Amino acid sequence: MEPKNCAAVEDTTNGLRAALAAGMTVYAVPNPHFPPDPAVLAQTTVVATITDLPAALES
Repeated sequence: MEPKNCAAVEDTTNGLRAALAAGMTVYAVPNPHFPPDPAVLAQTTVVATITDLPAALES
């Protein structure tokens, strides 16, 4: 499957970077205790909690 047709869900800076580098659509679920780099978060769709993910995927 082509990366552009895939979505990744991550909570770490390195995970987000890897998914972005692969060309995937990236959803970030930041961990408030270990927040990802804000510059990397700005390149993703941020969802507050994992339970918000289904609605984000539909949009």
